[in-house]
Amino acid sequence: MIEDAPLSQAPSRQGMGLQGNVPTARPKRKLTPALMAFVASAILLYASGCIFADAYDNDVWFILATGEYILEHGIPATNPFSIQPDLGFVAQQWLYCVIAYLIYKPFGFVGLALFSSVLYLALGGSLLWVGRYLRQGRSGDLLLLVFVLFCLIGVTSYASVRPHLLSMTAFVWVVYLCESYRRCGKASRLIGLPLIVMVHVNIHAAMAPYDLFIMGCYALPDLLAPFHRKGKLMGVGFERASYARIPLWIAIAVSAVALFINPYTVKGALYLFLSFGSAGYKDNIKEMGPFRPAESYITATVTLWMLAACYVAGRLSLKRVNLPLVLLALASILAALLYVRNQWFAPLFCFLFVAWGTAQAHPGPTFGGEVMRKGRAVGLIILAAGAAVSVVVALIHVPELEELPENNAYTPVNTADYLDRIGADKSTTQVLTSFNAGGYLEYRGYKVNIDARPELWSPAITGQTIDYYEEYVDMSIGDVSFATYSQRFDGDVVIFPTASRAASYCKDDEDYVAIPSGEGYRAYAKRSWLSMYDPNAAT
Repeated sequence: MIEDAPLSQAPSRQGMGLQGNVPTARPKRKLTPALMAFVASAILLYASGCIFADAYDNDVWFILATGEYILEHGIPATNPFSIQPDLGFVAQQWLYCVIAYLIYKPFGFVGLALFSSVLYLALGGSLLWVGRYLRQGRSGDLLLLVFVLFCLIGVTSYASVRPHLLSMTAFVWVVYLCESYRRCGKASRLIGLPLIVMVHVNIHAAMAPYDLFIMGCYALPDLLAPFHRKGKLMGVGFERASYARIPLWIAIAVSAVALFINPYTVKGALYLFLSFGSAGYKDNIKEMGPFRPAESYITATVTLWMLAACYVAGRLSLKRVNLPLVLLALASILAALLYVRNQWFAPLFCFLFVAWGTAQAHPGPTFGGEVMRKGRAVGLIILAAGAAVSVVVALIHVPELEELPENNAYTPVNTADYLDRIGADKSTTQVLTSFNAGGYLEYRGYKVNIDARPELWSPAITGQTIDYYEEYVDMSIGDVSFATYSQRFDGDVVIFPTASRAASYCKDDEDYVAIPSGEGYRAYAKRSWLSMYDPNAAT
């Protein structure tokens, strides 16, 4: 770990940007092997018992379909999964999609679950490392360990096969590099920022611009300096506020350019802004609803992180305000309260603020005393025991992962198998399906009317005048009849939940014939289309 000069070595209060008393530096402690092993074991146990079991996410089918298509055909400029021709397209997670497919192909969902667990462990290690750096390596490792594990629980809702775990890790290291520069003033600490952005935009373009937002919080000038020069507001101060901002602004400018180093250039760099708001149409997606504190243990944990950040902020003196970390915590709380899909921001950035803030108030208890300082032997024993138990717990979940996908309304396995069996032409067969089933059918090679990526069907991405997602929502809630909707697409196969208007319409329409379906959904084919592949079923 890079250690910077403690506060007590600062030449003056003014140089540190503090207007009050300079905190007394406490002796730094090394991160013992035993503690590292304990952290790794605890994370592995949680991952094997929770993340490993829940790594499956229905969005994985779109990710796998995209990864497979890119490996076979290259990065697409138009939507290869749509029954509508020539729709503009942005595979904003293209690199992650390729990685996920390469893992899934030989190892299935067990491999993806292991991959997610490794990413989860990497995030936990990053939180511990950066958390100790924010605390200046002082005592209180036990308290920090509790914070890390509590933070990992808070982000569990997006600790799955989606690329969010990598985005979380990227955010943590962007904070570390900015904080490191602020403490030591060496511009070399900023070199890694554009590199993180360049990789991030190819793994998760929707999240990469937030890297620049984090940097911007550190690039803000010392807004109190003019007042201090006039002898005003002397009771308020920003910690370490006197560092040079120009190198940071240069790093931000270079990082902004790095956003464009992706296969889609402008559309990839601006994907967040092009896609923003498209999923909120008529509240069709629950994730776009307001935050509900008591909905689950995860939302309860997120709520506690918000309250903890407010409590720590209230306990600290105004003379020691870490402005960037405060701004990041406040922004994450606001984002979480606006939309439940943003709730993972709050524990992540509140953790960074609380880790720093509690070290300013008191050191906290040390971890393990002399036993933990025994070193490698104790660490190996702890890690071996934790890994062994984690393997046992993970193996319990292997059978259920190997049975995926289940035949249901999200993954209509029976219908896809039937279409394959009768030899349906995947290049011409047009499938009308529900929002959540689109990704699985895409993975099976069929073109669909919609999938669970609303922004990919909006004019900002497609370049068309029609918003195909809004059109779908209007049909699904009854504002537009299914008859009107289906006439526009001339679908060959219809796959919708059992209680949907679309399923009811096809059931009563003589032009459609029921084909194999499953629990929670019904499938129908146009009689004229089916006669080409399965004449007996069409009669």
